[in-house]
Amino acid sequence: MRRHLQVLAAAALVAAAPLAQAGVVTSTFGTQDAFGFVTGPMSGQEFSTFNLFDCGSTGGLADCVSFETFSFTHSYTPAGVATQATLELFTTGWGLYAPAEVWVNDVFVGSLTDGEDSAGTETAWLNTFDLTPYLASINLSGNDQVQIRVATGDPLVLDGGALDYSILRVLSGSTGGSVPLPATPTLLLAGLAALALVRRRA
Repeated sequence: MRRHLQVLAAAALVAAAPLAQAGVVTSTFGTQDAFGFVTGPMSGQEFSTFNLFDCGSTGGLADCVSFETFSFTHSYTPAGVATQATLELFTTGWGLYAPAEVWVNDVFVGSLTDGEDSAGTETAWLNTFDLTPYLASINLSGNDQVQIRVATGDPLVLDGGALDYSILRVLSGSTGGSVPLPATPTLLLAGLAALALVRRRA
């Protein structure tokens, strides 16, 4: 009898054990301020880079027009081994001559929605990239470089654009948030069955 009660107690302890937790780190570059305007564009609305100043030789700045390759870094403290990640970019202007490619730690993850058409009309777009399929090659470290590269293939053709903000979200641990340990139901049922067997024999 005592032995079976011990089995039941062990099952109850497992059932009451803390649930597996996922850790999420959010790193923001720039400010979600509609390119520095009180009333600014939403995704899909026209917004001209003529409203912004030129980043010049400084580069790596939000809310200004940049040409050639635009680079910046997401710096943060990792919370463990990454299991999922997304990158969110709010941009305007890129795409007149060729697609603007997005690279993370020198790994291509996708292209921005074209922010300028052949008529010169510029549009602001919010793009979100799922980095999860690239985690093995990206090697997120907490000091991760993001680049927007215009794929013109011609160094004399410069395409410009502007970044309002970038948000990198990295999930570590379990992918579903709080999840029970998978062995809990089995152990609990085994304990109850043992207790019922003891009572029947008594």
